[in-house]
Amino acid sequence: MKLVSVKRAFNGEDKLIPLGESVAIIADAGETFAKQSSHWSDRTPQLEVKFENAEGQTLTHWYNLKGYKTKADYEGQAVPKGVTFESSDNGNEMYAIKGGARIESPEKTAECERIVGEFLNDAGIGAGEEIEDVNDITGNQIGLMVRDGARGFREVHYTKLASKVKAVEA
Repeated sequence: MKLVSVKRAFNGEDKLIPLGESVAIIADAGETFAKQSSHWSDRTPQLEVKFENAEGQTLTHWYNLKGYKTKADYEGQAVPKGVTFESSDNGNEMYAIKGGARIESPEKTAECERIVGEFLNDAGIGAGEEIEDVNDITGNQIGLMVRDGARGFREVHYTKLASKVKAVEA
């Protein structure tokens, strides 16, 4: 007997922005925190952004606003007293923990800020401009590249200026 593997259909898949490049608007944006972990006491501050295309399909993306040190950051040097390493329930990051909280990495936080800054530019905020309220970007057009992520969920791979999205022929 031959058996054929079939990818499980997600009931709401037709409600998600499709794979590939597309143009969407920023339907909603706000500051939030990642869910609580049983491995550390802190929660990662995030920018939560909901994208919506002309067909009403949506996708939400969370941008981390802080980065944390991992075991790899201590390679070749002594680990400070009281530092332990833990991974999240769904990863193998081996975050550096002290006093129950992850240790912030200024370099990784700067990388998070760069990524958010590029997203804001793609959303039409001029280079070097600051915004006071994340809702200032609501309604702005943006280009998206959507893919199936490593955990099997659809995700925003990157953003770009809406004007840079190649027209898709029907």
